[in-house]
Amino acid sequence: MQTANKHLVVSQLVGLSVLIGGGAAIWQLWGKKSALKVFAVSFALLVLVIGLLWWTSTATSESGGRILSARLSDPDRRLVSHRAAGAAVRLVHVSQSLQRFADMIQAALKSTDLLHSPRDAPDVSGVRLWSALVNGVANHLLQFLLLPAFMVFIAPATFEYWLAFGFAGVSIVLLVYGSLSNRWGQMLMYVDRWFLVGTPLVISILVIVIALARLMGVQYVATVIDATPIGVLFILVIMLYAAVWFLEYWINRWSANSC
Repeated sequence: MQTANKHLVVSQLVGLSVLIGGGAAIWQLWGKKSALKVFAVSFALLVLVIGLLWWTSTATSESGGRILSARLSDPDRRLVSHRAAGAAVRLVHVSQSLQRFADMIQAALKSTDLLHSPRDAPDVSGVRLWSALVNGVANHLLQFLLLPAFMVFIAPATFEYWLAFGFAGVSIVLLVYGSLSNRWGQMLMYVDRWFLVGTPLVISILVIVIALARLMGVQYVATVIDATPIGVLFILVIMLYAAVWFLEYWINRWSANSC
């Protein structure tokens, strides 16, 4: 077991070095020329490294590999090839959909003033604070739930309710602060852009649903979350967001370079 873990650590370090070196080379070649090429080659390199790490981690399971090879008959191989061809066709359709999406974004950029940011002196009277409280929570319900959901998702079982109520209060304060003026509302806009727009929205909703299920005592969810180390849950959420941010960045850069 120690030898296998040592090989896995070495493989991960090599994979990290390949990603850093390959990323630097890709940026030098196409960084200022073609965002699409940078995204495509970077994604291909990432998939290749992940595939090699997966193959390395399973290379020691020779018996399982022999069983899988024995079970994979010619009809199964033809079925795999057929499904791979179908996946390639779907990939072509996805690329066409992305091109249409890029055209739509280009048209929107030509008619939208991105630098329009008027300033106003916020009214902090009692009525205005109550209005900001009600409207802030009602109009930004996902933002209100997101911060306490993060904490419930990674919190120890003995502190989940304390952290949920505590960070719900913090979330309310931030929403009131952001609802008092347009300038302070930029904070809410950034939270929306990073966590609640596009593919990050899927991850955020998943975190909120899992956190609510844990608070409601859904046995399967609570058992799995309680048995998982806090660090693993935290890294899992961060890596999921990093993956979708990577995708969103290159989609937006590709659209901007095409203008």
